[in-house]
Amino acid sequence: MSKIASWIAVAGVALHVAAGAQVPVDIVAFDTPNDAGGSLTITWPRAEMSAVSSYRVYVATAADGPFRLAAESATPGLKSGEPALFGYDDDNERFHVVHIRDYATGQADERAPLQNGTLYFVRLGAQTATGEVLGAVASAVPGG
Repeated sequence: MSKIASWIAVAGVALHVAAGAQVPVDIVAFDTPNDAGGSLTITWPRAEMSAVSSYRVYVATAADGPFRLAAESATPGLKSGEPALFGYDDDNERFHVVHIRDYATGQADERAPLQNGTLYFVRLGAQTATGEVLGAVASAVPGG
């Protein structure tokens, strides 16, 4: 395998991405049902590789960014842990789930809430020993 690497800028931070690394795929973003709005639910398949040490969820109001950190977890929940939302399907053990309500603004520790009716673009990053691997962009509108 090649040691070629590339750099990608996300939210003003350069992230090292190893060529050939497994990218998180099939991210799904949707309005969190049965809440007062202002939140999105993000799901994705559990990684086949054990080299993922944590996940980051980024959001933006434009498809090409800038993306801001919304959530980070070394142990995101599973769909099976939320039967009221996802039912009791055996496949739910194979999918992670994260709910986001706000994101970093880039100003110190300041965070901005998600706004109902606003289209947000969501991107998943998987932290590995060689850097962060970024997945495709999904979109959703909270409160819709």
